[in-house]
Amino acid sequence: MNLLLQACDVLLWAGLLKGLQMALWPRLRPALGDYAYPAAYPASLLLFALATWYCGLFHAPVALALLVFLALGVYGIRRGDYRFSEIRSLLSWDAVFLVGFLFALSVRFTNPLIGYFSEQYMNHAFIASIIREPVVPPLDPWFSGGRLSPSTTTSATG
Repeated sequence: MNLLLQACDVLLWAGLLKGLQMALWPRLRPALGDYAYPAAYPASLLLFALATWYCGLFHAPVALALLVFLALGVYGIRRGDYRFSEIRSLLSWDAVFLVGFLFALSVRFTNPLIGYFSEQYMNHAFIASIIREPVVPPLDPWFSGGRLSPSTTTSATG
């Protein structure tokens, strides 16, 4: 059952990345022409990261960043920007992305950075805290009621 859940998580990630790319692609087409489709992959990730960053800074749930891309997608559908014949001719770019995605996935699968026998429990605690908290800064896993912040680090001065 755990393997099935992990496979579903991978499919959800791939679907999210594809959805972000498809939402941004029509907006890049006037400027980039034929290269807008492959350029939309990294551009959508950068814009999504920027949107989630600002959601976190304003203490808003980071899932709100998806609304920007959802609005772009609905706008593109209403304008008729998505034509099946045009998308079908660009599927080779999806194959290139899928090969890179599966390569990165296989590297993470065969060599996970955080494991049970490594000395990286602090990293695991930080990542778990970030995943559980929808706003930035997340709760500090070692200090009850505190929040993670680089400005609150202590130093030993003698």
